[in-house]
Amino acid sequence: MNKMMKKLLYAAIIAVTLVSCGKTYDITGTSNISMMDGQKLYLKVPKDAETGDLEKVDSCDVVHGEFAFSGRVDSTSWAGIYMDDQSLIPVVLESGGINVKINDTQSFIGGTPLNDKLYKFLHSFNQILNDAQALSSKHSQYIMDGMSEDSANAMIAAQSDKLDERVDELLMKYVSENFDNVLGPGIFLMVATTLYPQPVLSPWVEDVMSKATPAFKNNPFIKEYYAEAQQLQDERNGMVDTTPQIGTADPTTTGAAPAPPTPNQMAGDSTAPK
Repeated sequence: MNKMMKKLLYAAIIAVTLVSCGKTYDITGTSNISMMDGQKLYLKVPKDAETGDLEKVDSCDVVHGEFAFSGRVDSTSWAGIYMDDQSLIPVVLESGGINVKINDTQSFIGGTPLNDKLYKFLHSFNQILNDAQALSSKHSQYIMDGMSEDSANAMIAAQSDKLDERVDELLMKYVSENFDNVLGPGIFLMVATTLYPQPVLSPWVEDVMSKATPAFKNNPFIKEYYAEAQQLQDERNGMVDTTPQIGTADPTTTGAAPAPPTPNQMAGDSTAPK
């Protein structure tokens, strides 16, 4: 082998080494929650769309309010930081340095492109949820200020409708902008399982699906959620016979379609939601 060929070979080996070493995640976290000190945290990713099982990919201890995860990342995925089975915060597992703060007032995720977007979404979404929770006290205040019950109800209903519009706009913006990466399906499922006790074909769900790309629709977690939502709607409309047949198991006890991932599980979505 001549000198020129050796140089080219060495350069190729160095280039491959640099690329492989570059695809790593480094999560640096802090927390001001005293009960977390000394506890073991787990970094989990979704393993199975049908069962909602999660896989532990890393673990660490919280020492003096600090913790850290690191490792290789072959592909970007939705993940979550857990304390035992309790979901603490969702995170997008992607190459780069990821900063996490788990506080008793407001938590933070950032440092990489998709985690920066995730934090912006969660911040806006939580503001809407806080405004929704405040409607009850507003109603009482209206009554105390001398407003009639009917007028107070009408005021609250109008404000609630506006909050619904804000949620729809926020969801469509972040999900549609991220149809073809893990953020789209992750946000979709996290919000859907937070707002509804079981899969439903709500207007915003149908709106998202009508505009979704093939990558989003073929995401296994999205397919599972949408299929169960359609089945439940058909049952409510009397289009599906749910009466147990002789010699078959009762679908209410065994063989029922598995529930989609909960917010805890999806804080620990999919691969490219999406």
